[in-house]
Amino acid sequence: MFQAVREALAKQGIEADGAPFVRYHATGEVIDLEAGAMVGTPISADGGVKPGELPAGPAAIAVHAGPYETLGDTYAAVERWLEASGHTSNGDPWELYITDPSAEPDPLRWLTEVIYPVKPS
Repeated sequence: MFQAVREALAKQGIEADGAPFVRYHATGEVIDLEAGAMVGTPISADGGVKPGELPAGPAAIAVHAGPYETLGDTYAAVERWLEASGHTSNGDPWELYITDPSAEPDPLRWLTEVIYPVKPS
C-alpha cells in the first residue's frame, strides 16, 4: 500500500512532508485500514490512492519503541490510560512510523507513535 502511495505522489510531483501512517477503521477477522503519507499539497485520486484527512483535535499519543509485533502492548496501555483518566476515544486510531525500517534494520530501535483521537474534555 505504501508503494502505491509513493507512486501516486511521484506521478503528481508531490513529496511526503512527514512519516507514513496507517489508520485502522476495523480490526478482527477482517482488517479495514488506510495507509498514507502526510503532504502539504492536495493530491488527486490515482487508482486506489485517494486523498484523505486525519482528524484534528486532542489526542492521546504514545511512542512505541520496538518491533511492530509488540504494538498491541502500546495500544492496550493507551486504552488503559484513556479509561483511567476518564477520556473517551473519538474515532479510529492510527500509527505514525517515525523510524524507516529500510534505514534502521534493528527493530529494537524502531519508533512508532500510536495516536488515539479523544473527545475534548
